[in-house]
Amino acid sequence: MRIVRGMIEIGQPVEFNVYTRTGTMLMRRGSIIRDPSKIERFITWECYTTQESGTELWIKKQDTENQSEASQVIELILRLDAAFTNYVNHKQNLIPEISEIADSLIEKITQAPNMVIALSHVRNDLKISVLRTIQNTVFAILTAQHAGLPENNIKALACASLTQNLSILELQDELAEQKRGPTEFEHKRIRQHTKESAKILLNLGVQEKEWLQTVWSHHELTDGSGYPNQIKGDNIPELARILAITDRYGATVTPRGDRKAKTIDSVFRQFLINDVKKYDRTFSQLLIKEIGIYPPGATVVLNSGETALVFERTEHSKFPRVKVILDENGQTAVQPIERNTKTHAFKIRRHVVLPYIYQLNADLFWGPDIDHKHGPIFNIV
Repeated sequence: MRIVRGMIEIGQPVEFNVYTRTGTMLMRRGSIIRDPSKIERFITWECYTTQESGTELWIKKQDTENQSEASQVIELILRLDAAFTNYVNHKQNLIPEISEIADSLIEKITQAPNMVIALSHVRNDLKISVLRTIQNTVFAILTAQHAGLPENNIKALACASLTQNLSILELQDELAEQKRGPTEFEHKRIRQHTKESAKILLNLGVQEKEWLQTVWSHHELTDGSGYPNQIKGDNIPELARILAITDRYGATVTPRGDRKAKTIDSVFRQFLINDVKKYDRTFSQLLIKEIGIYPPGATVVLNSGETALVFERTEHSKFPRVKVILDENGQTAVQPIERNTKTHAFKIRRHVVLPYIYQLNADLFWGPDIDHKHGPIFNIV
């Protein structure tokens, strides 16, 4: 049965499991939802209660096979959300699922990097613990691939990024909503989370040295001012040096209750000027090259007054490929139209935040035959 409004009550145990259209469990029976937006996401994503019949399971299998490329990436993000929820609420071992998600993300990033970068940015409806984790992992994989690291190291890095904050998942989401900074006790938990997360992974059966080392050391800084062991320079494991950079990037471009998000160009200046001694310069430059000033998924205002979505990087970071999603009056465009950002009329003027960007119809921007696809730009329920 498809979930509709009224089936789930705030603050009351859910009476059924919650599944995606393709059969991935998002929430177990008995879980309690306190955030109304989560119920709205279940409705928007066309989630279902437990299905038992063979016919229905067969339909789910067909759905999986026929999913668009964008839907497959979104499914991975939802699977991560479900894995975190099941771990936090039921202490379910998430390691097998994390390994599968890592493999799939690496594959999708290799096949369609622009699309994956974009979807990691536009899903701003996600819990901060999920959003930050996805962003960190996508950019860590891209940086490692660009650096030419071996496949087994890239897999270890992806797994470490997906699990780097296991001990503070709930705290991350709480801090994202608070209008104040962390208390002394919360700050202590943050300083201890690298060691605690690594210990959790050990208890869950993780034995890969690179995975554990990277989680343990991902807040070490090259000038020795990091934690937990204040090690310096090349003494910090290579994968941890990459994750330190991508984690810092995600933290600064994502808003929190007590602070606004920084612009991408200001973050890059911080890496190259203010924090040049704290982060590995080679990996910092690789990350900057991979992301660009206007990464896929960014929404920007053009000189024409139109609002556009960046859908593809180019060799010149200031002139990405964009498509209009709002006209000069702020109304949703009938169809996304590409604009040439190299011309004065459509030069990018500034970044802009659209709270409802998560409802973007991604199939109109990425995947095969996009020039022949039609439909609403936003899937607004």
